Amino acid sequence: MFRTFGPVAKLDTIEDYGSSVEVVPRNGSEFFRVVRRDGRIYQQRFERNADGREVRQFELEVTHAIGSGRHARSYLHLDAAGELVELPLTWYTQEHRWGMSPGYDRVANPRFSRVADAGCLFCHMAYPASKPRYGVRQSWTDGLRETGIDCERCHGPGDRHVQAASNGATGAVVKQAIVNPAKLPRQEGMDVCLQCHLQTTSSGLPHAIRRFGRDVFSFRPGEKLSNYVLQFDHPPEAGRSEKFEVNGAGYRLMQSRCFLQSGGRLTCTTCHSPHGNDKVAAKVCLDCHKPHADARSGDCTGCHMPKRRTEDAVHVVLTDHRIQRGPVVADLTASRHEKAEEYRGNVRFLEDYSLPGVERSLYEGMALVEDHADLTRGITMLRSAIAQSAKPPVEAQVALARALGMIGKPGDGFLYCASAVQANPRLAALRAECAKLLEQAGQNAPALEQYRVALTGDGALPTAAFGIARLTREIKEAARLYRIAAASFPIRADALTNLGSLLLSMGKAEEARPVLEEAVAIDPFSAAAENNLARLTALTGDLPGALVRVQRALQLDPDLQDAHFNLAQLLYASGKAQQAIAEYRELIRRKPSFVEAHLGLGNALADEGELNDAVTEFRTVLRLQPSNREAADNLKAALALLAK
Repeated sequence: MFRTFGPVAKLDTIEDYGSSVEVVPRNGSEFFRVVRRDGRIYQQRFERNADGREVRQFELEVTHAIGSGRHARSYLHLDAAGELVELPLTWYTQEHRWGMSPGYDRVANPRFSRVADAGCLFCHMAYPASKPRYGVRQSWTDGLRETGIDCERCHGPGDRHVQAASNGATGAVVKQAIVNPAKLPRQEGMDVCLQCHLQTTSSGLPHAIRRFGRDVFSFRPGEKLSNYVLQFDHPPEAGRSEKFEVNGAGYRLMQSRCFLQSGGRLTCTTCHSPHGNDKVAAKVCLDCHKPHADARSGDCTGCHMPKRRTEDAVHVVLTDHRIQRGPVVADLTASRHEKAEEYRGNVRFLEDYSLPGVERSLYEGMALVEDHADLTRGITMLRSAIAQSAKPPVEAQVALARALGMIGKPGDGFLYCASAVQANPRLAALRAECAKLLEQAGQNAPALEQYRVALTGDGALPTAAFGIARLTREIKEAARLYRIAAASFPIRADALTNLGSLLLSMGKAEEARPVLEEAVAIDPFSAAAENNLARLTALTGDLPGALVRVQRALQLDPDLQDAHFNLAQLLYASGKAQQAIAEYRELIRRKPSFVEAHLGLGNALADEGELNDAVTEFRTVLRLQPSNREAADNLKAALALLAK
């Protein structure tokens, strides 16, 4: 457990850093490499073009590792915004090779945009020096611990223990100043383990929701786990009772007849020693069971707790802790492919927590909307429960606000989000979420004001900087704030795309080029970045190259209006007037008020000799935008030609 997290430079090397490590996601055209250079480790992304050449290189340095390496070890990059970003490649110790990280073995994988937040680190890292707070951006620039799970995670804070010993106390006095899980009641003793080993699922269903008011690292050994977190599971009708996932040992154990009928004698530490080697499992089994005739010598687990390949980390094989009566014939370790599953349906509490009616509805509603299991029912449940609450919990209001935004009602969502912020105005990150809802509702002026307040509360908040940059009319301010936003890798590609577009509009094409190329390297599925690169390519005079890029942008997003407009412009500039006219007409059909499309169509029609139709388009431009000088001049010229 002590090796489950740390700076990669301080961890034992278990990986094979060969000179040609290369991993390709399933069905992908890109590939990833891990390399050592100048004593540092990097993960890189490449694509191959049609002739097989490698293009679009991008890399991030590996700064931290997560996982002990017994089965696997994944890697993180600490970015300039203080966020830990998960990297695409994982070392799988059992297979002695590199592979795509869990959740990455697919074409549309997260690449360099998945944040390892405090919830991810909870089961891998010691208590951090600065504890993450709800609604406040967590920056790991300061206070990031350099060890995995330490003594305090099982024995509680050690300050009283150390103080007692320092004051000369001995024996029982010193021991009583620290939690000994072995002397706790059975459930509280189990909860010390289950705080990290009771994940009911890692798929699209929240396996747990923290109690209102509890921060991520607030659980302390000796308290009931249910006072810290409520667990959820698929209901029986979902057909997921046989799921086997990487962090479900406690969940599977608690389904075993041996556990259920042991009268409290069977716990995690019956078979596992938290301080050293595991006990001999067969000896533990023989305390209750007699060996049968065909039993393997000294090994009960081989048949009754077989090794299985996990569903969520498909390169990992683990012991199934659901103790079974008979041997399993099927090959449970056969290779499998990663699946991207979305669950839609009901959720259930893992246990009967005896919650009051309104409180129960708040938690259940949050579980239904968090991963979209049932947005309609969850929203209805949350609305009703919040209306009945004298002091609605901030977490429930925010969950409802987000859910309303997802179903196209961001204005309604803002009202709940604003109420939550009003209860605690210091929640800068949460205020930025409220601003985003206003922006989605088309209320840009109040959204801009909320973003500015959020940035005042946290001067380096990337989402607030990004919001202001999108909405401000001050070009220099927008460029400065896009660079602040780009420090955060989850939004880096979008921030760089917008910055590149802004630089192009400012006439700074050469400054825009590396910005846009990096945006596409980070997110090759960014239609907006490809479209802006098409604009940049056209400025160099390479019209065929620009057409290739804009067509790529439209493949990625067929509804991107700016790309359709650029395609029409490029077709016109390439002498393909009739194709351009068709593209302009389609744009106008979709958006009749698109001034630039009317002007472009008028110009193309005039060149083709269709002067009457061109006059109509120029007049439409002047009706929509009376100050448009180009339309006025072209209208005058067209009318003069018609008069001859």
